[in-house]
Amino acid sequence: MGEMAHKIEDKGFSYIDINMGCPVPKTMSTTQKIRLGIIGIGNMGSGHAGNIVSGKCPDFELCAVADINPARLEWAKTALPNAKTFSNAEEMLDSGLIEACMICVPH
Repeated sequence: MGEMAHKIEDKGFSYIDINMGCPVPKTMSTTQKIRLGIIGIGNMGSGHAGNIVSGKCPDFELCAVADINPARLEWAKTALPNAKTFSNAEEMLDSGLIEACMICVPH
């Protein structure tokens, strides 16, 4: 797990690997969608976002995205109008809008 994943856990968020079939953490209710944020809305992040908003991961609702690239944030505002955009991950994590976070940054 990378540095950002540790920061996310330190803030009390669940670490979810959405590539494992969109699992719902056992501590969360399955009667409501999990409010998800994505850090990094480039190639991988936008692909995951598309899967979520198209209903391929029905347990999740995309509520926020964060990226340091202004061009990607502008794209997100148009392509993902229901998700609030943030210019850095810390602001998104502190916003209270999300319950879980996906990290989609280059490694």
